[in-house]
Amino acid sequence: MSETRADPVELAVLSRDSLNLAKGLRTALSAARAATMIKAAAFGNAEGAEAFGEAHEKARTGAGTAFENLAEVCEGDTDRLLRIAFSYRQTDLEQALNLHLAGREGKP
Repeated sequence: MSETRADPVELAVLSRDSLNLAKGLRTALSAARAATMIKAAAFGNAEGAEAFGEAHEKARTGAGTAFENLAEVCEGDTDRLLRIAFSYRQTDLEQALNLHLAGREGKP
């Protein structure tokens, strides 16, 4: 059976990077929402203009939802990565203590 190893420090760095990505996504989303807001009158009154405006808003809303979902996943990953890093660190400390105690038991 093979052992899975991970460096707790690297997991914490990855967690920080995941949080920074989530923040960046939310910042970009906020800017994109403002930049892509188009008044209905801008589509004019030609045939199909209203449907075009509705399609634009639907696409804009859908993209916003996708970015929000991605940011939420990154934020959740941040927490999960920190819990995993802590667990690995605790296991490493416990194993080191057990090895130390086992070594002491063998000494006179």
